[in-house]
Amino acid sequence: MSRFEEHMPSTADDERLARMLQSEWENEEQSRAENRQITPVATGSAPLSVTEDEKLARKLQAEWNRERLEDSRAAAPVRTPPKQVSFASPAAPTPASPTPAAPPQDAQMSGALPDIQYSRDTTRVMAYMIPLPQPLKNGVVQDVPHRYMLYMPPKADLLKPTDQNTKERKRDKAVRRWQQEVRKAKTYNGRVVSLGGMHSVSIRGAVWVLSVIKPADVTFLSRVPRNSVKSLFLIHPEGGPHSQSTDDMFHTVKGELSRTKSRTKRDFWIGTALLPFTFTIDLIIPVFGGLSEVNMVWMAVNASAWMTANKVVNKLRPAQGSGYPAYQEHDSAMMLRRSHTVDGSTGATQARDGGQDDRQVDEKGGAKKKKKDADDKDKTIQMVFQPSPAMDLMRRYVEEACHKRNPDVFPSPGGYVPGEAEVLASMGWSPEHREVADAEQDVAWQIRKVTEDLREATTRAAKSWDSWARKCMKNPNKARDKEQGNLETDDSGSEGEDEDWKPELPRRPPVVYK
Repeated sequence: MSRFEEHMPSTADDERLARMLQSEWENEEQSRAENRQITPVATGSAPLSVTEDEKLARKLQAEWNRERLEDSRAAAPVRTPPKQVSFASPAAPTPASPTPAAPPQDAQMSGALPDIQYSRDTTRVMAYMIPLPQPLKNGVVQDVPHRYMLYMPPKADLLKPTDQNTKERKRDKAVRRWQQEVRKAKTYNGRVVSLGGMHSVSIRGAVWVLSVIKPADVTFLSRVPRNSVKSLFLIHPEGGPHSQSTDDMFHTVKGELSRTKSRTKRDFWIGTALLPFTFTIDLIIPVFGGLSEVNMVWMAVNASAWMTANKVVNKLRPAQGSGYPAYQEHDSAMMLRRSHTVDGSTGATQARDGGQDDRQVDEKGGAKKKKKDADDKDKTIQMVFQPSPAMDLMRRYVEEACHKRNPDVFPSPGGYVPGEAEVLASMGWSPEHREVADAEQDVAWQIRKVTEDLREATTRAAKSWDSWARKCMKNPNKARDKEQGNLETDDSGSEGEDEDWKPELPRRPPVVYK
């Protein structure tokens, strides 16, 4: 061992020195902590320590969070939970125990939902119009054109006619069989690895593909009865920070439906071109069976929406006057604007004087076809806007769907967000009780069908609105020019119908010569 190694400290000495220094440091820290706890800090006499700064910061943060939560609760409308929804058939009251009169419900949303009775009348169509929320960018509301979500609940599935003398149309038969396949696939609870399970999976996949590729406005147009509609009632929420006037709402909705018209025409021809390829794929590769069904259903939906747009959109006129006409016949107080014909008369005048005209044309032949074409040309469809406080629930539901789609652009509505059952109750919708063998299962299927349809339609509307809002915020001039160009293209065929759009004037009675 060298002399240098003899004077080197051993490992035991190093460990002993380290323990001594560690104990001295711990004792010093403990004494400092005790001095801080014992000695009070006078206000303004000495600076606060790090621990006290953290405690004060946490206290201030908690108070600020509490005040912010109270402000948000005060800003949101106070509402008790909505009433329980029951879709059961109403039971008739017994004569021995008369039912007491129901207390009047508050017009505002104070716990009870206002009574909106959904109507399935094919002449006076009832639908719902919900304004889509305005997008935000860095906390600032962007100047994006207003858009609305138009929704109409789907009808109940078609039934096979019980009367043997009644012949079912081929179109109704095809729709009824498709509805039966969808119901059978969605209510299947067996094994997946089976023939029924594979069929259920394929049909569900086809339905999912259709729900993805069908826009919300196309679905709305395909459900409007184009041959019998005379008036369109749109129920919308009351007021709001970005509410529009009746004229602005009319032009916005009509422009939105006009743009949908060109889209349905394009999609219909695309589906027609893809039909041979889908049939070939189904024949060659049976695993992908269902592509032709998806293509045909997509074509049928677009064709129905296209024909409805051709018959309905160009004939929409705003109803003169405000308020809900309560399903009354149109009188002189609710006068519609009608386009004049070649001889200067209007459609209503021709309807009043139709007796002599029909007899004269009958003598010449071909009266029915000419009269039908003239009436269809001069027919107008009034659009009535009816505000309702019950639609606030549906507005919150749509805003929450937009927030889930893009939280950075669409803020959360805050407060209470309803579910599908509560939204349907606020709409006044109830299942149709029909005399069928499985009445309870039919009612349950109607509820499930409308619930899923509302969720899918809201999701599609939120997706479309998010895409359009991002394009408009990125390049607003290009988006608006493209939108205006599509609108001018759609309106080019209806210029002759709208050029003489004047109020109807009373006609002088004809002079009868003796």
